[in-house]
Amino acid sequence: MREKERVHEQEQMLLRQKEQIAQQQKAIEEQNILIEQRKKSIDSLLLQISKQTEVLNEQNEHLARLREDILFQQTELRQKIAILETQKDSINAQQVLIAEQKSVMAENYARLDDLNIEIEERRKDIEKQKEELGTLAGTIESQRKYMFLMAIVIALVIFIVFYVYRNFKQKKRLSESLTKKNHQIETQSEELKTVNHELIAQRDQLREKNEYIELQNEYITDSIKYATRIQLALLPSIVEIRKTFDSFVFYRPKDIVSGDFYWYMKVPATEGARDKYYMAVVDCTGHGVPGSLLSMIGSRILSETLAENKIFSPSEMLKAMNFSLFRILRHSSSEISDGMDVCLCLIEYHNEQPVVTYAGAKRPLIVYESQTKTVERVRGTGRSIGGFMQVKYKTPFENVIVSLQKGDIIYLTTDGFIDQNNSNRKKYGTPRFTKFIAEIGHKGLEAQEELLKREMDEWQGDEPQRDDMTIMVVKL
Repeated sequence: MREKERVHEQEQMLLRQKEQIAQQQKAIEEQNILIEQRKKSIDSLLLQISKQTEVLNEQNEHLARLREDILFQQTELRQKIAILETQKDSINAQQVLIAEQKSVMAENYARLDDLNIEIEERRKDIEKQKEELGTLAGTIESQRKYMFLMAIVIALVIFIVFYVYRNFKQKKRLSESLTKKNHQIETQSEELKTVNHELIAQRDQLREKNEYIELQNEYITDSIKYATRIQLALLPSIVEIRKTFDSFVFYRPKDIVSGDFYWYMKVPATEGARDKYYMAVVDCTGHGVPGSLLSMIGSRILSETLAENKIFSPSEMLKAMNFSLFRILRHSSSEISDGMDVCLCLIEYHNEQPVVTYAGAKRPLIVYESQTKTVERVRGTGRSIGGFMQVKYKTPFENVIVSLQKGDIIYLTTDGFIDQNNSNRKKYGTPRFTKFIAEIGHKGLEAQEELLKREMDEWQGDEPQRDDMTIMVVKL
C-alpha cells in the first residue's frame, strides 16, 4: 500500500511538473509577444522622431526667411524716417503762415460782431410777425381738430357696425358647428356606454381570473413551502455531522427552495478498512423549483452510488453520478442542458492524521492550513456532471490526495457566494473570498459562521440575491 501511495504521489508530482513546464512555456510565449510589441512601438517612435526632425528643418527655413523680411523692413523704416524729417520742416513753415492767417481772422471777427447787432434787430421784427401768425394758426388748428374728431367718430361707428355684423355671422356659424358637435357627442356617448358595459364585463372577468390566479399562487406557494420541508428533510443533519467533526453550513437559498444541496454519509470501518466520511456540496443548474427537483435527484444518486453500488473512490463516484444523470434525464437523445457542479471529499485518518481525497466537477476545494495560516485552493476537473454539451467531454474525473494536519479546515462551496454582486455591480470574486478565509481561518467555527453572514450582508446590501449560496465548513 505504501509503495502504491509513493507511486501515486510521484505521478502527481510529475503531473504538477508538467503543468509548471507548460505554464513556463506559455509565459515565454507571452514574453516573446511583448518583445515583438515593444519592437513595433520603438519603430513607430523612430518614425515619429524622423517626422519631427523634418518639421524642425522646415521651421528653421521659415525663421531664416523671417530674418530676411525683418532686415528689409528695417531699411524701409530708415527711409520713412528721412521722409518724416523733410515733412517736419514744411510743417514749421505752414505754422508761420497760420499765425498770419489768425491775425486776419481777428479782424474778420470784429466785423462779424457788427453784423450780429443788425441780425438781432431783424430777429425782433420777425418775432412780432410770428405772434401775428400764431393767432391765425390757433384758429386754423381748432378747426382741424374738430374735423379730425368728426372723422374718428364716423370711423368708430363704421367699425362698431362691422364688428356687430361679424359677431352675428360667427355666432351663426358656431351655432351650426355646436349643433353638429352635439350630435357627434351624443353618438360617441352611446358608443362609450356600449364600450363601458364591455369594459365592466371584462373587469369582472379579470377580477374573477385574478382571484383564481391568487388562489393558484397561494396553492403553489404552499406546495413550494411544503417542498422546502421535504428538501430540508433530505439534507443531512448538522447535529449528525458534529458528532464527528466541528462543522457548520452556510446555506442561503435564492428562492423558497434551492438548487444547491449538501450531502454527508459515513461508511463504518470493516475488516482491513478504516472509517470513511464522505461529504459534498453540489450546485445544480438553475435555482428555485427546477433546481430543487434536480438537487433531489442528485442527492439520491450520491447516496445510491455509495450505499448500493459500493463505489468508494470520489472520482469514480462522480463518473457513476454522471452516467446516472445521463440515464435519468436522457441527455444522449435530447438537448436538456441540466447539470451539476460538485465538490466531493472523502476524509480518512492514517495514523490519526487526516487525509482528504478530493474530486471536483468544476468546483475547487478551499483548504486553510492552521500551522502556516495560509489558504490553498485545490482545483477539480474542469467539467460539470451531466449537461447535453458534456456528452462529448472526455476529460476524466480525477482524485487529488491532500495530506492535512489536525486543526486544518476545508471549505466546500458553490459559486453563489463569490458571484454575488454589490451595489456597484461588482462580483465578490474568488480572490476576495480566499483573502477573507485567510483572515478568519484562525477563529472558531461559530465566529466564522457569523462573520460569513455579516460579510455577505454588508457586501450585498439592498441588491437582490443572484444565486443559491452554500458553504460547508469542516474542521479536521
